Amino acid sequence: EAALREVPPQKIVGIQLAAADADVVGDLEEDTVKRRRLPGEGALDVVRLVTVLHDMGVEAAIGVEIISETHAALPLHEAATRSAQTAKQVIELGRGASAGSSS
Repeated sequence: EAALREVPPQKIVGIQLAAADADVVGDLEEDTVKRRRLPGEGALDVVRLVTVLHDMGVEAAIGVEIISETHAALPLHEAATRSAQTAKQVIELGRGASAGSSS
């Protein structure tokens, strides 16, 4: 978190949200390209990331980057809807937490 806060907010021009399980399955590359999870559905604290970025004044576009065999197998509409819903929830939680923070 400290390293992220050192980056000038205007230098952050795009944000891609994803999550992962706590434990890597296979090697790191395989886990990364086959088993990512939607924001908020893994062990990574994506809400905290959004809070920090918001506190910093970052105004970059936010998207979902999900590389997952499970997600790819979903019908397109369902995959897009789930991506949008989880991202919206994480962003709202992160920005709401920011409003209550003391930074």
